[in-house]
Amino acid sequence: MTRFSSVDPGYMGKYWKVTDHWAMPELYTWNFATGETLRYTDWQVPLNNVPRPDMTAADNYAVGPGLKRTSAKFRVGTEVDEIEIDIYPRPFPTDQISGFTWQEACHLGFFDGAYFQLYKCLLDIDMSLGPQPIIRGAIQWFYGRVADIDVGRTAIKMKCKSLLDLLTAQMPKRLYQAACGYHFGDSRCSYDRWGGKNGHGDSTGLGMIEFQCDLGSNQNYIMSPVGLAPDPKDAYDNGTIFSISGDNEGFFRSLMQWNSDTGVMYMIKPWFYPVEQGVDWFQVVPGCNKSLNRCNDFQNQDFFGGFPYIPPPETAV
Repeated sequence: MTRFSSVDPGYMGKYWKVTDHWAMPELYTWNFATGETLRYTDWQVPLNNVPRPDMTAADNYAVGPGLKRTSAKFRVGTEVDEIEIDIYPRPFPTDQISGFTWQEACHLGFFDGAYFQLYKCLLDIDMSLGPQPIIRGAIQWFYGRVADIDVGRTAIKMKCKSLLDLLTAQMPKRLYQAACGYHFGDSRCSYDRWGGKNGHGDSTGLGMIEFQCDLGSNQNYIMSPVGLAPDPKDAYDNGTIFSISGDNEGFFRSLMQWNSDTGVMYMIKPWFYPVEQGVDWFQVVPGCNKSLNRCNDFQNQDFFGGFPYIPPPETAV
């Protein structure tokens, strides 16, 4: 038996036991709800071109922070499986997430609603074939969503639960409430957010707007061109903004507010990569606050899914 150990103290003295030139490091993948993906390995060097279990593609895994996990709990039945991960970021730029520390990324909500995947990778370490290990394949060990995060100064504890956790939400399909219970733009709402048409197919003028960001734009807010103002002014609050060029191409953010007087667009989360004037183009679609008045602005009141005249619980009894 040969023992391989990492020379990096950030791996907390973890030793890899290799028998007959075989080793099984672990691969950690986070898929953010906004489209970005983080891939790290707890091996001592990066692992490139690791084939996915379904063999549809191959991914690259970087050497990130110190990673340690508990044993995955697998149960028969509908009980939720879970796993806990301890993350030990080091004060190096390589351990940052696009300029943000792990602690900052957690506080900014990057991991909210993220999906987590744990793989075990099989390596063939035969020095007679070359210094680089040969990747024989990977198997999925755990798949779920990020649940709870406890952020500390030197360590982050992250709990992930399997998708069975979604079945624990006790929520009826419809609620008698003043606010609309439909998802804006779905088949029941019937509003076309991109084409700017209500459920009857009539044009409302409130659809997708495409523009190039103006001077002063950064990861925290986008400057829209002067004179680009919707009517009503708050029609795009709670909407969605998509990046269609630059480093953030293919990703999106929830638009908290568009101040059309100053042209500033505030997102709930900052962009993952820097934003450059003259390079980055964006598309923004309107949002809805679930009220009947907003539905009237979109001329879509015939498809309103709320009950605005129902009395509140205090007066109903």
